[in-house]
Amino acid sequence: FEGHYLFRPGADRRDVMDVCRGALTITFTRYGASAIVGHVPADNVRARTITRALGFTRQGTSVSASGRSCVDYVLERAQWAI
Repeated sequence: FEGHYLFRPGADRRDVMDVCRGALTITFTRYGASAIVGHVPADNVRARTITRALGFTRQGTSVSASGRSCVDYVLERAQWAI
């Protein structure tokens, strides 16, 4: 599975984390995902911080279809279940 999220500027970090954790739980339990990947724009520091706080690990870098530099992350089911 590939995940994406978008929150309004100034959204409360606790609310953001709660919503994201809920989405991860549903993806891993209801849909049986073995892993979730994401490609976060390198210049989006807040999104990268949230991604790491959710337990994702950096896997490398890539370039989006629009030419934007991205950092690639993965969260595996076994890692999430800890």
